[in-house]
Order: sequence, then structure tokens, then C-alpha cells
Amino acid sequence: MGWKKEAGKGLRNKEYWEEWLRRNAESLRPGVSNVHDWYRLAGVAKGERRLFRAALKSMGEGYGRRGKGKSRKGAAREGARGAETPYGAPTRHPEKKPTGAVREGRLRFTREGRPLVIPDSRDDPAIRIPGHALSGALPKDRVRVRLERQRGGAPPYGRIVQVLERGIRRFVGRYSPVGDRAFVRFRDREADIHLPVAVPRNLKPSPGDLVLAEIDRYPERGEEGRAHMIRLLGADHTMETIFLAVACSRDLPVEFSSGALGEAEHLPKAVRFPSGRQGEDAGWDDARRVDQRDLPYVTIDGEDARDFDDAVCLLEEGGSARLLVAIADVSRYVPVGTAIDRDAYARGTSVYFPDRAVPMLPPALSEGICSLKPGVNRFTMTVEIPLDPQGRPGTAAFYPSVIRSRARLTYEEVHACLAGASPPPGGKKIASDLVAMLRRMEVAAGRLTLARSVRGALDFDLPE
Repeated sequence: MGWKKEAGKGLRNKEYWEEWLRRNAESLRPGVSNVHDWYRLAGVAKGERRLFRAALKSMGEGYGRRGKGKSRKGAAREGARGAETPYGAPTRHPEKKPTGAVREGRLRFTREGRPLVIPDSRDDPAIRIPGHALSGALPKDRVRVRLERQRGGAPPYGRIVQVLERGIRRFVGRYSPVGDRAFVRFRDREADIHLPVAVPRNLKPSPGDLVLAEIDRYPERGEEGRAHMIRLLGADHTMETIFLAVACSRDLPVEFSSGALGEAEHLPKAVRFPSGRQGEDAGWDDARRVDQRDLPYVTIDGEDARDFDDAVCLLEEGGSARLLVAIADVSRYVPVGTAIDRDAYARGTSVYFPDRAVPMLPPALSEGICSLKPGVNRFTMTVEIPLDPQGRPGTAAFYPSVIRSRARLTYEEVHACLAGASPPPGGKKIASDLVAMLRRMEVAAGRLTLARSVRGALDFDLPE
């Protein structure tokens, strides 16, 4: 069978050859002994050989470079040796049982496209995987590897024997149809995946459009994978497409579980106390909280911030000072083992993007009862740090507290205030007593910075 290059069509790309191999490799493989047989059977032009070899490599066919593979004569001699003994009796070659050690780890690819498995154990070196020993694994998959050989001090080699967990599920890719078939292509520093994609009737993508897709079936040797399209994102990257790409690649849990949302609905919307203070009536909280609602706490965050989880206050007493930092007391509302606690444990932290955030806690907490908004009561944990006249910190104290923030300030407003400039556009004038406290904080910060420098601290001024 010969495949002629279509006149006037130019050189065929890697995606074309991948699709050709999906359709034809299974039937042609028995008659192929080296890469030149592939060239002949596929009708590969001289200028297309590099792209064709790349397609062979990505499809796991193994004849991706000149000279790879056994010759027909060598295969015939091997078959003849295995046919019978000199006495006419058939030989039996029992299959060798694998004896190499087994490791588990994550499959990664170098910038040059070489596959490596990074073992779970930090004590084990990276394991090289030949291109023909991937066993259908894709970049970022968690796999089980059997070690095969190690030469001298070189890194060990191995073969993937099992895919334990897929690393790519949802992804942002380009819609790349080939002929009358719909494909989506996901491409990053490590992966280059071209999958047939099911397009819903209500979506009308154009070639090259960015789409959000999810893999339904992963490609195996001889069988192509399958994906379905979820959203059409347009032709160019936006903050939305970048957010989706990062969230998918890092497997960020964007949505909260129904259990966590259900628990959040029953949380109180405000912190209310009887008329007495803490010392007079300890019944308004199980913890013996220090009532600090009269202290001039402020929050300082970015202009777009919606969750205010810490507030600061500086009190002067003679020549010394006390720095108070109050952190929202989430444990007051989230007992260990609840659905909210499990969701927060899985997230580990809030993730911030230029135009949005993926919070660690449901909005009822992060933007509600645990947000230190001005003028409202909030349960907190306070760390109190004494500072001597030279700015040297003393022994810190930690205790539960309740505060009422005086003001929600932004970095721009504080910077303008300390520089003696007018408030930034849209900013507000800061109360005079708070201005005095901010100036004292500036002096204390300078002393702490000087003390760090004397101790030999390094300061890296890096672009964000």
C-alpha cells in the first residue's frame, strides 16, 4: 500500500501522521522492520520525515529514529533458532519472570521530550523510561515502574507496568479538526495530546478556538482516546481561559462539596453579645476570650480583596510597644472532621489569581462570619508581641479574643498616608488617631528591618 502526497497540499504535519497511524498502524505493523518501511508504506516525503518520526514516537510505535528495530533477516534467524532443537524437538523458552524492583512515582517529560518517572521516595533517583516502555501512560500520570537495568553510575532504566492515577483529566486545548473528524489538542511544556472530541450540538467551535474539554477514554496501544467538549472559550486567551487552564493542570477544587455548602448555610451571620463584657459574662463563648473591641485594629489588604483574615494594632506604653495581630478564629465555626474541614484540608490554602480567588473556605465563612470587616464583632486568635525601645521583640503570647476592626485600609491608601500625599482615587481619608498609629508602625517596621539586617538576613527584591 502506498500513500501519495496530495498535490498542492504542502507538507503534512504531525497531527496528520498521528491520525494516519491511528487508522493504519495496526494492520501494517507486522510488515514493518525499520523506519524506512514506515516511510515507504506511508508515502512520507523527505521533508516530512522528522514530523513522521515525532508522530511515531508519540503513538508509541518505537521506530522513531533511523536504524531502530530488528531487520527481517534478524527476525527470521531468531525465529529459526526458536523453531526446533538440532534433534528435531521443539524448543521451549519459558518467559522470564520480571525480577526488577518496583517503584511508584509521577511521569514527567524533560524539555527535550525524554520521559522520566520521579519516584515518591525522595531517596530514589529519577528513572528513565524508553519511549516504547510507556505502556499508554501520559505526562503527569502516577505510575508503577519495574526497574530493568542500571549501567554504572547512570540513572536507572525501567518500564511502566501500570497507570495508577491519571494526571490530566480536564484541560484547555485548541479545537483542531482533521478532515471531517473533530479533534482537540492539549499542549504544554510536557504533553502534546491530540484526541477525538465529541462536540455538543449547542457549541459551534471554529478551527483554532480554545475549548474546555474532559477526557472520557485514555489512548491505549492500538486504540485512540476520546474526549468531550464542555465549553467554548473563544479564539484568544483571557483571564478566564488562564484561570481554567491553571485550575485544570493543578487539579484545583474550585467547587465546594454539597455537604460543606449545607453546613455553611447554618452558620451565624453575625457575632452578638449580651450587654456585659467578657469578664462580666463568660457565657457568650466557650473560650475565655480577651475583649479587644475597643482597640484600634485595622485591616490592610489589596483593593480587590473580599476576605479580611487578619488585623493589626500597635499600642505604645512608655518607651515600649505591643504589636497585636488578630487572625480570624475559623475553628470557632469549623469543628474537626466536618465537611467544611475536609474540603479545607483538601485545598490547603486559598489560591489567588489576578481577577479572582479560589477560597479555602466557603464564602459564608471567608467573606462572612470569619471576615474581619470594620464595625462588626469577630472572634479571633491574637498574637501579642512586646517590642523594646530598640525594636527587639520579646516573648509572644497567644490567646482567643474578640475584636471590632476600626477601618478597612488598602495598601495604596496606607502608602499615600505615610508619604503625606492625598488619598488615591476612590480612597478615603484615614482618621487622625489611626494615622498616628500607622506612623508608629512604620518606625517599628524600620527597626525590625534594621535588626534583621544586623543578623545577616538577605533581602531579595524580585518582580512579582
